Amino acid sequence: MLQAFLNNKLSDIDMWKEDLKTSTVLGNLIYLPSSEICDILKKAYDIRLGPFGELVDYSFWPKFSADDESISNSRYVEPDVIFRFEKLDVIIEVKIGEWRGQYEQQWNSEVGSFFLEYECSKPVILIALGGCTNLQKEERSVEVGNKQINYSVYKSTWHSLLSSLKKEYDRLSDAAYKRIIGDIISGLNKFGVRDTVWLETLNRDNLHINQNSISLISSVHGNTESD
Repeated sequence: MLQAFLNNKLSDIDMWKEDLKTSTVLGNLIYLPSSEICDILKKAYDIRLGPFGELVDYSFWPKFSADDESISNSRYVEPDVIFRFEKLDVIIEVKIGEWRGQYEQQWNSEVGSFFLEYECSKPVILIALGGCTNLQKEERSVEVGNKQINYSVYKSTWHSLLSSLKKEYDRLSDAAYKRIIGDIISGLNKFGVRDTVWLETLNRDNLHINQNSISLISSVHGNTESD
């Protein structure tokens, strides 16, 4: 699937589907060692927790029952991705764009239905990938079956995930792992997620601006004002 996508073997109608973006990026993380997955997620989302342990299970688009009326008004809840580590469970809610789509009720429903499904005692966090109006970490709680469940929401842009992947790629020496991360980076590039250098991050002492460019801009600006 990934190689077909990278080599333009999928139709344009498939190219921008949220599920394809999810499988291209997160679906290929599972081939990395658990420690690498943990490091990539921690760096992308500024997760300051201890080791997650081994990845013991994962699922994509699982359907959890929503029988408890406090969870949802639908029959089931469908998170995008579940990563179950030895010491921590991670729910990932994905939005294809950067700036809208995430909402609190969906987070509560997914966490509540997850606990009903597994009745687990491990901590759980929710990662909101894309679609966030702000990137501040949130501490939330949801009541399910007369029990209050506390969880943290970590938010990030696709660009932040790309940056984390590139740092891990540069750090690694294992050629096989670098190939996996390299393909994921290429997939993100295919979706238009590429490195962006912001002007305020540049070292002003080392900037050299061509004088002809300044003259050209001044000339255009002057003509605009005269019009």
